[in-house]
Amino acid sequence: MKTLYLIRHAKAEKTFEIDHERPLSETGKEEAKILGKFLKNIEVKPSIIVSSTAQRALNTAHIIAKKIEVTDEKIIPDKTLYNITANELCQYIATFDDRLNYIMLVGHNPAIEEALSTILGNVRINMTTASVAAIEINCASWNGFSNHSYLSFFINSELVKKLF
Repeated sequence: MKTLYLIRHAKAEKTFEIDHERPLSETGKEEAKILGKFLKNIEVKPSIIVSSTAQRALNTAHIIAKKIEVTDEKIIPDKTLYNITANELCQYIATFDDRLNYIMLVGHNPAIEEALSTILGNVRINMTTASVAAIEINCASWNGFSNHSYLSFFINSELVKKLF
């Protein structure tokens, strides 16, 4: 059994000279903290956190990591996640090390939302900023994830605020 946490980064500043360098807005920082608190409460502890190198994604990953008490050394920035397509993202997930059973991936739409839809057999979930979809995978290898996956839970910072 494996678990994949797909996270769309929190809300970023609307305008910035270079898109890749856009930081989280103050609202986005709060969103990431709220999501991190929720994940800590349900005892999420990924083996690694793989993140796009875009500033807003990395900031989200670091804030969540701090809340769930995962060290920064377990955050793996990867520039290929910045402009990846949904198909490429699914292929990327299939290459994860099979020794790792819990992986968190922080990225961007439309790739995150479309990859989630592909994994779940064309089920559409609106991945708003600061949202997480937890996918349970009933197989020993990440390579076979798409045929053996189901949605464990979906939540975003807005829902967390309403629930807690």
